[in-house]
Amino acid sequence: MEKVLAHYSRKSEDSLKLRAAEFLIKNMPGHYSLDPAIVNAFCDQVDSILATPLDTSLLELAKTNLKEADDQDWAGFKVKAMEAVSKRFPVKPSSSQSDIRILKADYLIRNIENAFETWANAPWAAHLTFDDFCEYILPYKAAPAFQADNWKDECSELADRLYDLTDLRAGRFTCHSPHWAALNINQGLNSHLKTTLPYAYTGLPILRMSTFLKMHLSNCTDKGIVVKAVLQSKGIPVAVDFTPQWPTQAQGHSWNVIQVSNNGRFEEFVPLDTDPGTPHRPGEMMAKVYRQCYALNPVFIRLNNSGEAVPSSLSTVTIKDVTAEYVSTQDVRIRIDPALKKRNKYAYVAVFDNRNWVPVGFGEVGGSEAVFEAIGRDIAYLPVYCSDGEKITPLSYPFTVDAYGKVDLLIPDTVNRESFKLLRKYPYYHAMTTVTKRLISGKIQAANRPDFSDVVTIHEFTEAQSAGEVRIPAETPKYRYWRYFSSLAGFNNMAELLFHPPGSNRSLRGTIIGTPGSYLDDPRRTREAVFDGDPFTFFDSTDPNNSWAGMDFGEPVSIGSVEYAFRSDDNNIRIGDVYELFYWKDESGWESLGKKKAENMNLYYDNIPSHALLLLRDHTRGKEERIFTLENGEQVWW
Repeated sequence: MEKVLAHYSRKSEDSLKLRAAEFLIKNMPGHYSLDPAIVNAFCDQVDSILATPLDTSLLELAKTNLKEADDQDWAGFKVKAMEAVSKRFPVKPSSSQSDIRILKADYLIRNIENAFETWANAPWAAHLTFDDFCEYILPYKAAPAFQADNWKDECSELADRLYDLTDLRAGRFTCHSPHWAALNINQGLNSHLKTTLPYAYTGLPILRMSTFLKMHLSNCTDKGIVVKAVLQSKGIPVAVDFTPQWPTQAQGHSWNVIQVSNNGRFEEFVPLDTDPGTPHRPGEMMAKVYRQCYALNPVFIRLNNSGEAVPSSLSTVTIKDVTAEYVSTQDVRIRIDPALKKRNKYAYVAVFDNRNWVPVGFGEVGGSEAVFEAIGRDIAYLPVYCSDGEKITPLSYPFTVDAYGKVDLLIPDTVNRESFKLLRKYPYYHAMTTVTKRLISGKIQAANRPDFSDVVTIHEFTEAQSAGEVRIPAETPKYRYWRYFSSLAGFNNMAELLFHPPGSNRSLRGTIIGTPGSYLDDPRRTREAVFDGDPFTFFDSTDPNNSWAGMDFGEPVSIGSVEYAFRSDDNNIRIGDVYELFYWKDESGWESLGKKKAENMNLYYDNIPSHALLLLRDHTRGKEERIFTLENGEQVWW
């Protein structure tokens, strides 16, 4: 490092390069690499596996790591062969070394020269300030822990083969646009790289870019690394943003952003998928969003040097909080029960991942409260302490932050309890909403003539719902034939119908009648699917309009209510499944309100504490479960 500084201190015209060298060296303590000897030896063997047909020894090696192997599935065999080979390279903590101890002066000087030449010759980088250049063009590695080698040259050559960026110079309005440069390269990479994978690779990380480019890229992280490396090699200011955990569903996510020239803002895009500037999951709530950087972040240095346990998602010192660039945020102060107060300097906010609470942000603890800055709105959180790795301890009740920033601490009222009929254990999202709209204008009808020439409409649906119950007026006469009639272009799509006599939960059965056949002659989607007891099957009629399914009860009968489940996912209440309702009691966590076996397409509980956070678990099947509250007679999902 001293040689690098001395090299650029000799000439006054190299003052900017000296500052660049100082930036890299000053922030280098936060960057580590695996032993280059291990990385290169392993990647050489991976290159051999990927480049040639599997010989007999590798085939046998793969079979020992592949269950139910298919001898023709060469891609799968190669993946498993790579995993087997990776076991020959055990990586110990001592294998990871600080870059500042292993990088050579000539490599760093060559990288600095390359970065400045790229900056000078890339018109789409002309708008960058020196600080922006240092963060988005100058770094000497493609991604954290990756090998420090000639990756920029390899990625630049790949970009040149995919798209001739000199074409952009012909247009005055496009030549200075990183938007168009990134768009064309991203589209080219999408057709060039392999983005499907028969089996997920779980072996030693591939940390050499030349090898990484030959891999099947199976997740957002891998794709983001490649796109960032290739764009950066051409002087396009690019970064990776990520959310550690979605606040309304399982898993986290990452994507790429580029800094555009006209206003300094960032455009997001899904690597190898969407174009820059295309809204990514529009309307999605996010609790915290971070940007992967090269520069050290003093805030995260203090956190990770505090001596306290830090969640793995926040254990790096080279990220910065960019939540406010994506969503409206709120600063929140949470009072800590004196009985729960510890000597911790830091506390965390966690969001629910369908099973557990996952910390996504942190705040300082002062006096009797914890302060969490810039957290996303319209989300439920749990304030926690962190200890022993990923183990967390609640420090207060869960709380919600609504769309206006109002904070509501969910302290359950066990004195004032309420009753409720639960219809689902998981919310339905936009893709499902477009389907459930087909219920609108559908009708519950009855008649006493088999041709329905005397049909009477008992109820007409005016809202999209995945499931529910229709109460039949007490004065309704008896009818022999009852049905669901779909007049809209929706191919019927009813999944389940249950006809109950007045004052009873039992279901009446008759002869199934209705529009014959099914779309594409699928035997699983005929009118019989409406009465098979499986809400995951549905009637998909041959007739988009005026199709129907119902029951002939043999004689006129009185119906008190009709339960229904429309085409949706498999998260409505299933008859026969065993469920358990929980509420968040206090720092001790979830408290059961009892198990119940579903006899109908709803679950009735009359002992629910008001103002509580709730969770309904299906012990029979499924994984998707979501926290909710009861507000104004509805399940409000968080």
